[in-house]
Amino acid sequence: EKVASGIFGKTVLEDGKYKVEGMSLVDALNQVIGKTYTASCSRTFGDSGCGISLPAVTVTGTLTGVASNYVVVDSSRYEPSDTFTYGTFEFTSGPNVGLRPIEIKSYDVSGVIELFDSAYYTPVVGNTYKMIYGCRKRLEDCSTKYNNVVNFFGFSFIPVSSTYSSIGSR
Repeated sequence: EKVASGIFGKTVLEDGKYKVEGMSLVDALNQVIGKTYTASCSRTFGDSGCGISLPAVTVTGTLTGVASNYVVVDSSRYEPSDTFTYGTFEFTSGPNVGLRPIEIKSYDVSGVIELFDSAYYTPVVGNTYKMIYGCRKRLEDCSTKYNNVVNFFGFSFIPVSSTYSSIGSR
């Protein structure tokens, strides 16, 4: 008996397992074709269009504390808070070495690093890592954090839908 109709979407090999998207025929109508204009930058941080050199914004270190699989600490970090927020964190030693980098949810000047996803294995004090500075894809980041406004590819001044769909008043 026919249960559903659709097509296979993106297939990814992640942590030794295949993950296949199942897409319904309606999903074809939701595909973006052509260029989209958004307030956030559409470039990938560190690519040729962005112009930021990833090796220049990559740091390494050693964990001095572990609160959980989501929160790790390197008390020797000195960068200002929010420097690594939305950047990536990758283990270079320990049981998590070789796994995909994890996006950073927040970074505090005291060296507390909170990750969006859990580390697969519990990290331990002494594990080494590398971190890449973060980019929230905002004009503010490009101008103040990286001095890279010339390569910003967002459209911050497009009015939001509530602006142009509001009813005028007398």
